[in-house]
Amino acid sequence: MSGVLRLLLFQARRDRVAVPVWILGITLLSFATSTAVATQFGDEAAQVAILTLAAANPAFLFLRGLPDGTGVGAVVFFQGYAFTAVLAGLMSTFLVVRHTRSDEELGRAELLGSVPIPRAASLAATLLLGTAANLVLAVFVAGAFIAAGLPAAGSAAAGAAVGSVGIFFVALAAVAAQALPSGRSANAAAAGLVGVA
Repeated sequence: MSGVLRLLLFQARRDRVAVPVWILGITLLSFATSTAVATQFGDEAAQVAILTLAAANPAFLFLRGLPDGTGVGAVVFFQGYAFTAVLAGLMSTFLVVRHTRSDEELGRAELLGSVPIPRAASLAATLLLGTAANLVLAVFVAGAFIAAGLPAAGSAAAGAAVGSVGIFFVALAAVAAQALPSGRSANAAAAGLVGVA
């Protein structure tokens, strides 16, 4: 078994509680948002009214962008995407920093360095774990939207959008963890970049 695969399994075992909690929490938020929008803004007149109100507010436009359509799926995406994307980004950054810079601070990286594995094996395993977690998240978010009664194609696109944001921040956090001197500063910088995005 290769060193990267062994490290991946070890990291997955360490995150066997935290990552599923993140994924299930984001999934439940997606389901709750979609059912709440369908309940509160079930008819097209209510959907148009809320989108018109949001489009007239510069703060909403700054945080959420322009609404794309007036259907239930468009309203759900407009209302919930920013929150789920931020949570996916935070999950990704915390996961990556924990397994890279924080492990170096705690001395785990030195222990791993004493065994015959490639130097970049730990980072490669972390990138694989973060990518896998976000792929699972994308499937779960899409499933939550489908379970709430939204169309499958749009649900799959929304899930892929959330997962893509998470994967982007896996890579960004890896850069931050390599460039900054501590886990705390890497987490702060990466979380700040999530907020800016």
